[in-house]
Amino acid sequence: MDGTGPVGKGYVIAGQRRAGLLGCAVFDLDGTLVEFPHEWIRRAKACTVEKLIDAGFKVPDVPLTRPLSEIMGRMVSLNGPGSEDEIYRIVDSTFREFELRAAMEARVREGAAELLESVRREARVAVATNNSREAALRSLQVAGLSGYVSVVVSRDEVDRMKPDPQMVIKAVRECRSPLNGAVHVGDSYVDVVAARSTGVLSIAVLGGVSNLEELVRHRPHIIARDLNEVRMTLESMMLGRRPLVRSG
Repeated sequence: MDGTGPVGKGYVIAGQRRAGLLGCAVFDLDGTLVEFPHEWIRRAKACTVEKLIDAGFKVPDVPLTRPLSEIMGRMVSLNGPGSEDEIYRIVDSTFREFELRAAMEARVREGAAELLESVRREARVAVATNNSREAALRSLQVAGLSGYVSVVVSRDEVDRMKPDPQMVIKAVRECRSPLNGAVHVGDSYVDVVAARSTGVLSIAVLGGVSNLEELVRHRPHIIARDLNEVRMTLESMMLGRRPLVRSG
């Protein structure tokens, strides 16, 4: 059954969803709920690459604008699986300093507060982020969003970052929600992959790391133009209306 979704045709009603059972909404942080100064993140990636080269690792030719987990994945592929732990240690230790600086300048994304306020009336709100826990908590505080969030899962609490599904699964479990009663909202293709591999409804929001073309390639269930559109989708679900999701 074809329908009309947030960005056009190619949507079907999500028949597997039970009406009114939104137990948990999991949100990515940077690029989704808040915006970090891009200069800090660019510096962090550049500094990390320098340290990895100094440590003798081969570095792939990948733009620093790509998600951190993608850059790390390509580095491990290039240097072999035995390199993963040391690459992660260097990346993690280097990024922490820059993340905390960026967190002090975090800006709330338009519509984020209204979205979280609406969702928390009926469901638990979680954040699942590839940032460190300290940076995530500070970002939420600086952006004025701490009071809306019940659960925060960062890279410190899992073995692998998104797009591995560990983080999303942990967030949903800590919200005491079944996976089929949860949604995940993110701005990057890594969010889509993490959500879809768990069976969680994936909502991709434009305006962040991944453009529309890249998001469509990874097949989120729903693509929203902005956070206000995400809010309307989730409010409809909380009223017991099944969302229209992308087919195929």
